[in-house]
Amino acid sequence: MGTIRKSLIIGILLVLFMVSVSYGDIVSIDGGVVGDPTLKKNTYEYKEVIFISGDPLELIGTVSVPDIPADKDSYSISYKYSLQNIEENVTLDRTIKYNVTKEVDDVNKQTVLNAEIPESGGLTESIEIGSDQYVLGGYSFSKSVLYDNTPAVDYYSGTIYLKRVYYKNGDNISNEGRIVLESSTDNLIGYNHYWGAAETQITNHKVAYTPYTESDNDKPWQGFVISRMSHLKATGFQYLKTDPQNISFRGNYIKTETVENLLQYSYDLPDFTDGSADPFSRNDGELNISARLVTDRESLKVPKYRDIGGHWAEDSVFLLGSLGVFKTESQYFAPDSPISRVDFAVAIANAMKDITPLTKTERVRLYREDEGHPYYDYNPNGIIEENALGKMMDTYNH
Repeated sequence: MGTIRKSLIIGILLVLFMVSVSYGDIVSIDGGVVGDPTLKKNTYEYKEVIFISGDPLELIGTVSVPDIPADKDSYSISYKYSLQNIEENVTLDRTIKYNVTKEVDDVNKQTVLNAEIPESGGLTESIEIGSDQYVLGGYSFSKSVLYDNTPAVDYYSGTIYLKRVYYKNGDNISNEGRIVLESSTDNLIGYNHYWGAAETQITNHKVAYTPYTESDNDKPWQGFVISRMSHLKATGFQYLKTDPQNISFRGNYIKTETVENLLQYSYDLPDFTDGSADPFSRNDGELNISARLVTDRESLKVPKYRDIGGHWAEDSVFLLGSLGVFKTESQYFAPDSPISRVDFAVAIANAMKDITPLTKTERVRLYREDEGHPYYDYNPNGIIEENALGKMMDTYNH
């Protein structure tokens, strides 16, 4: 195979990874697992564990997940949760609205994402456990994430803090008790690229109950919970062979997109005896929840190249042809022949066809005269340098 064509196959396999995608996918600081989609658009099965009563209670239901705009530097999004535990007679309804802003650092190629919950109407929550109601009386929230925007992958880390105050069977004036729930995430890390994403979030929760009037059956207590959440998204290719005696092609690739959500709780809560917290005993343990789903499964087209069998690049050429990077009209690929500049440009363009369009901020930055560029044929004034493609090819060969 010619040097150019050999380098092209290796290069395109790398280009296919050089696309960034949307921001993180864990949908709640409380800890929860997103499952299969429902018949309602953007709504998924969902599991979560709450500890507001001092007991670990697993709830199931749905969460509505918004589409996150990739081309805006500021936007608002809302999540809606509807959960229950029929056996324990528990219901939870929650709506959270986030106002998000992104600050782009052109020099360091980094993005800072800040999110806030509006003070008025940003968070609404209704919890009923048996005959008891827990009324949300106030909250404070902050979230900040730093993204390092590398050419192939966006890496990020951040922190989240959420404090909520509830009143048991009443309001801030008349109630049976006050519950303060503080959640702090100092270990939020992840990455995004075109073929997959991963995010982990470790959160410390502290819940403290103070009765309005302390009695033998209603004493103050504290509980501690650590939630460890992990979200993994991946795209893979599975080659399926066929029987050549009964079918016209040797086999084809199936592209599969999968998502796996994992959640582990470690809790240290009061041990309730006769309905009151026992000061000399604790209830501790672990809970594990997981969900794995296939979000897409697609058969790729079959290139019918007759001259790549046994070649060192056979599998790569077949996959790139299946993905539409190389032309498939001809039955001859000519793996050891030089490649023309036109075919080279077409292959690169096909490999990059799914790249997310530039945002308005990125377009403005691109046309600055003082902005450095790695391309020989780029000029902010719209002038293409003579023999630019030749220079590019010479560099590529070396």
